[in-house]
Amino acid sequence: MKFFLFFTLTLVFFSCEEILLENDISQEPVILLSPSNGVIVQSESINFNWESLEGATSYQLQVAFPNFENSQRIELDTTTTNLQFTKRLIDSVYQWRVRGINSAYQSIYSTSSFTIE
Repeated sequence: MKFFLFFTLTLVFFSCEEILLENDISQEPVILLSPSNGVIVQSESINFNWESLEGATSYQLQVAFPNFENSQRIELDTTTTNLQFTKRLIDSVYQWRVRGINSAYQSIYSTSSFTIE
């Protein structure tokens, strides 16, 4: 019984300590690189790129048609540890956004729009 209690308290302590050690990224934006805001792209294969956010261990990437406020369709909703992601899309207007994630926090979304012709 004493071992079980010690083991349980140890797990709780380390789980809480891990959360306390995470960087609070909740007010930090991710810097989007491409496609840049308002750009017209001639290719259907879109390479989404963004900068690393200190304290983030993964990133949530979403793409909406035509935008998130009046979304008719979410084209992509994925989580990745990479700083880039490639997706084929048809000719249209899109909005994309990325936020950083760690085990305790999520950053704010950074959003950009682009058009494929």
